[in-house]
Amino acid sequence: MVLGVGVRGVARLVTNSKPRAHSTSLTAAEQRVLRLLDSDLTLREIGRELYLSLNTVRTHTHSIYRKLGVSSRAEAVQTDRLHRARTSVTSTS
Repeated sequence: MVLGVGVRGVARLVTNSKPRAHSTSLTAAEQRVLRLLDSDLTLREIGRELYLSLNTVRTHTHSIYRKLGVSSRAEAVQTDRLHRARTSVTSTS
């Protein structure tokens, strides 16, 4: 046991701390929300744009953060930009 955390807890901490694959692990709906997170729109406005409820946008946003291993909108957007930059360099080579 590490600092009062059992083996399962340690495994969960290690697993959750690793950034995951980007577009392959995000659903199409999450990818649409992620693209709009890179704007000045509020979550409510993103919902209106995509015809989703605010709660659905929040759910997608939390899922995006978890899958990308980030904890904020800015980090999610930055991770997405880096991934797209790497993908475009790889596909043009």
